[in-house]
Amino acid sequence: MRGNGCVSQARTRYDLIVHDTFTGGSTPEHLLSIEALRAIHGLLHRGGLLTLNFVGHADDHDAAAASAVAKTLTAVFRQVRLYRDDSDREALTNIVVFASDDAIEVSAHSGSFNGGRCSTRSLPLSHVDRLLGLPRSVVLTDAMNPLARLSLSVAEEHFVAMNELLPPSVWLNDSPSP
Repeated sequence: MRGNGCVSQARTRYDLIVHDTFTGGSTPEHLLSIEALRAIHGLLHRGGLLTLNFVGHADDHDAAAASAVAKTLTAVFRQVRLYRDDSDREALTNIVVFASDDAIEVSAHSGSFNGGRCSTRSLPLSHVDRLLGLPRSVVLTDAMNPLARLSLSVAEEHFVAMNELLPPSVWLNDSPSP
């Protein structure tokens, strides 16, 4: 992993690591390189599980970024399982990845959350392991990492969605300067 990041200096081992670095349009590409994923792998106990969220496309046409992330994960972990969080194949979606050196068994069910509108929510997951075998996928490295280019459509779609979701006043600072 580049630089002197926390991952490269950590000495504690974990049973579970959750990796979710989507910043609202993109994912810092160096956090999904093979070097970064190897460093994360080294922080897991034997049989530990990495759960990674990647925002992207799971359909074959626009899945180059997700497929590159999947291929990179399979270069580090023996077992990789991918799921999307909704049923609309064309839509931008969260791709939830489980990676381990041991067998992985995932069962999606309703979860309980603390209070509010989210007190009970079902978690529909669709299996998308086909992303593992898409042609022309690349392993992402610190030296050669085209993830930002491959994710350009994701950034554009996220920008449009956020502008539809939030009013212009959120984006424009109409208040006077102090």
